[in-house]
This record gives sequence, C-alpha cells and structure tokens, in this order.
Amino acid sequence: MIAVVGTSRGGLVDNRTAKERVAEALSSAVSQIRGQAAADQPITIVSGGGLVPNYAFDWAKKHGHKRVQVVSAAVQSTPKGVERIEIGTNYGDESDQFVQMSQHFVRVGGGPQSRREVQMFREQHPEGVVVEVEIPLK
Repeated sequence: MIAVVGTSRGGLVDNRTAKERVAEALSSAVSQIRGQAAADQPITIVSGGGLVPNYAFDWAKKHGHKRVQVVSAAVQSTPKGVERIEIGTNYGDESDQFVQMSQHFVRVGGGPQSRREVQMFREQHPEGVVVEVEIPLK
C-alpha cells in the first residue's frame, strides 16, 4: 500500500500544479517500488479526503490500481469506486492506523499532520519508499 497525504484544500495551491505533482510523486514511488523485489505485487493507493488524496485516487484509477480511503467520520465524502475505512470520529483519529497499514509513503504539500505522518512512517517503516514533493502556495 502506498499512502498519499498532502494539501487537502483547493484554493491554497494551483490545482493543475497539484495534480501534476501528485502524478510525478506517485510515478516516482511506483518506479522505486518496482525496482525492488516487489515488481509483480499489486499496488494499492490509500489516502484520506480532499485535494491531493482525490488526485491520488484519480491517478490510481487511471493506472488500474486499487483505491482505499482511510478517514474519520468527520470526512463526509468518498469518491465513487473507492473503498472506505472509517476510524474514529474526529479529523486525525485515523493517523496511527493509516501509517501502520502503509508500506510506502508519498507526501505532496500539506501541513503539520502530513509532516507528522511522514515522520511516524519513517520511524515505523525504515525500509519503505518515501517520496516528498512541495506545492507552492498561491
């Protein structure tokens, strides 16, 4: 599973740039993963809700990968065709389990929660691929 975190609100960044950065980051992560022994292993994109996660789900659909949304009950929407796993009631309640279930990690922009999740991932999964990309704010 490749976890994807990052900027969740549209309007903070140029959406076209965000979409391009997500595609670049995921392509890079998949290339690195395929370069390891897991070349034939299926890819699952796991993310939350909002701008970057939705672009990640779009990218996964386009490339034929499974899509899983891990969110708290506070997140009201799930993209069509995406499996939903609900953990807790408040934003952030899902972070620990989200990080634990991930094998690789991609961060595209984002704030303190995204950075904290990357740090948690690095501590728990030192062998995992991590790709981090910034998005300039408007």
